[in-house]
Amino acid sequence: MKCIAINNVNDKFSKLRGLDLQELLVQIEKFDLEYRDTLSLPSDVTFGTEIEYEKIDIDIVDKFIDENYNSWYSDIDDSLYSGGEIRSPILRDNLKSWNQIKTICDFLKKEKANADDKAGGHIHIGANVIGSDVEKWKKFIKVYIAYESILFRFSYGEKVKPREQLKRYAPPIADRLYKQLDKLNCAENIYDIKHILYYPERYQAINFSNISFSSIDSFEKTNTLEFRVPNGTIEEVIWQNNINTFTKLTLAPSKNMIDIDYVDYKIKENGVLPEYRYNIVDLQNALEFVDMIFDNNLDKLYFLKQYIKDFADIYNKGEYIKPKILVK
Repeated sequence: MKCIAINNVNDKFSKLRGLDLQELLVQIEKFDLEYRDTLSLPSDVTFGTEIEYEKIDIDIVDKFIDENYNSWYSDIDDSLYSGGEIRSPILRDNLKSWNQIKTICDFLKKEKANADDKAGGHIHIGANVIGSDVEKWKKFIKVYIAYESILFRFSYGEKVKPREQLKRYAPPIADRLYKQLDKLNCAENIYDIKHILYYPERYQAINFSNISFSSIDSFEKTNTLEFRVPNGTIEEVIWQNNINTFTKLTLAPSKNMIDIDYVDYKIKENGVLPEYRYNIVDLQNALEFVDMIFDNNLDKLYFLKQYIKDFADIYNKGEYIKPKILVK
């Protein structure tokens, strides 16, 4: 695996908001995403994937999974007319997990599968990472409200637009959570948080219905936050970048990296951004987000590269349209 080299990266990106914007964009444009051996996640972080694919007979996939990965599961997906999904076991940040994801993606590419139309790329993160600490949940929810638009565009992966039926299976939830802010500010225990997050079905950007609130601090296989926004992909580096972002988002409240006073001010001033803002590059908000979520420069660059999508010529087959960059 090649080493990433960026000139003076520690100096230039120690606080991204302080950079000259043109210099920052030049650096991001020169930067390439590489598949990593580790994301330096804590040992108590667990995750799972649902790799949806299209344009290949599910029997071929069933045979490959049965013969090579008996802890993974191949199944149909009712939202796909042609294809299915491959669900992982509980994974951790180690070489074995990343090799398995890459090998499965390589197989799907070899068999000419794709994830271009309706496929999603759901990610489960163990809810024990946030646990029963009410103040951590308040930070997590408020950051999500403030930056949902940034996460949506990032979650389009190598594509510049959302998948078909995203609004049916993973619509935005910032507005719904925003309407619960008074209750959130008054929340005193984890069951107050449960009532705020409650939604009668799982079809939303984050599915909270799997969380075991009665034992949220402990490890349980089904005690997860399910991030349903990401587009489907068979590019392993996109899977890894998505997993890194959503795990670091859940970890940020525990690391005291979030300026909650600023987030409160931002929400009070801006409310919830209109959905047309979810498809454009809002660089100021993206820089704010990475400075709150990531504690190292490499993660920030990985996020911004996928968010701005200057690598589209590699993945988008010439269909890339240069995005409008919004800078205040």
